[in-house]
Amino acid sequence: MQAVVETTDEATQDRRQLQLPTDLDLLETIITAKEIDVLFIDPLEAVLDGQVESINNQAMRNVLNRIRWAGQARRMATVALRNLNKQKGQKATHRGGGAGSILFSARFGLMAGMHPDDPTQHVLTTSKSNNGAMPLSLSYYLEPVPDTDVTVVRWTGVVGYDADAVISERRDEDDAEAPAINAAVQWLNFNLAAGPVDKAEIDRRLVKRMAADKDRKIKTFSPMSLRRAKQQ
Repeated sequence: MQAVVETTDEATQDRRQLQLPTDLDLLETIITAKEIDVLFIDPLEAVLDGQVESINNQAMRNVLNRIRWAGQARRMATVALRNLNKQKGQKATHRGGGAGSILFSARFGLMAGMHPDDPTQHVLTTSKSNNGAMPLSLSYYLEPVPDTDVTVVRWTGVVGYDADAVISERRDEDDAEAPAINAAVQWLNFNLAAGPVDKAEIDRRLVKRMAADKDRKIKTFSPMSLRRAKQQ
């Protein structure tokens, strides 16, 4: 695998990082000449030049389309990485850094985050899929290799968390979610007062409760609140 990260500044003749969209013609030439099958841009925002603001939907769509067209003849795949923005509380589809058109232009979106119930693990989940049904989320942990700078990814199996669950952040009990968690705790205590109840039955009752809340145009707690309540 070869990396394309630098070019020469025409004015100063200094080596510099590839910049987009300034170097799109050069990138297209390299893709064809080197017969590149997969292009990794990590992170996307770092290769943008002064012509483009990463939060500008139209500008980002134009850049991404040019990259897609450049590799179209080769059926090249492009993998662009970005960090999370600071918009806490948003849905996963709105938590990626930069313009919304970045995800909208993609066929598939992956998101990695901390495991909601195990701080030693992470979860790889899907935020968007135009290629079919959303795949199952996978948990993993990072294992350092002794006496090296290498870290190995160890997959530990399928987990039932979607992107919204993974991206949500745990907060203290006195935060804005506390009333909903308390309501969920009371609801669980009521439903378990007579003894253990099968999870499927709890899920059925939860759906019924949420439907009743919707009819009354109120929202006492969400499935996420219930998951957090189970840990109380």
